[in-house]
Amino acid sequence: MRAAEGGSLYARLLGGGWSALDAAVRGMHCAPGQSLRAEGDFQIVRGRGWLVAAVARAMGLPPASESTRTILSVTLEGGAERWRREFERCVVTTLQAEGPRGLLEERFGLMALWFRLTQEGGALRYDQEGVGLRLGRWTMPLPGWLAPRVWGLERASSSAGCTEVEVEIHAPLLGRLVRYKGTMRALSAGGVEEGA
Repeated sequence: MRAAEGGSLYARLLGGGWSALDAAVRGMHCAPGQSLRAEGDFQIVRGRGWLVAAVARAMGLPPASESTRTILSVTLEGGAERWRREFERCVVTTLQAEGPRGLLEERFGLMALWFRLTQEGGALRYDQEGVGLRLGRWTMPLPGWLAPRVWGLERASSSAGCTEVEVEIHAPLLGRLVRYKGTMRALSAGGVEEGA
């Protein structure tokens, strides 16, 4: 996992696409040297079946809910960002940094997920390009048939200064584990980084 040098992590990975993001979306990401705190409300939908429920619970994913107050805290750790998501009593924490080939690397437990970030009509897309299993200092890529799939999107909300967030997590053979969708508002220093 490489540290991003110069500029914020997301601005570096998106290059020219960063300035084309809607201001509300840029505001949901850390500016250089700053942390971020945001809150919102999410609908959380779990996949069906007892096995899906057991796997989602084992992974620490949030339970189904029509409305869950959510707090996001992003803190800087060198060139990486620690993302802590509080879905009421359920906490999901990941570490994000610049990965190989200009991808975003997100570590979750023993897994490393790699995403291609793209700007599309002012929105930010997270398209997963691979998954690896972390074994000490080494990461072993997982074949597609064995790897979980994660997809995400952030776009400006119709409410001023807010961002709509949508994330889906699927498991091989099981299908959707969880989907959460809602609106977030940045409460403290965020990342409208001009000219990046």
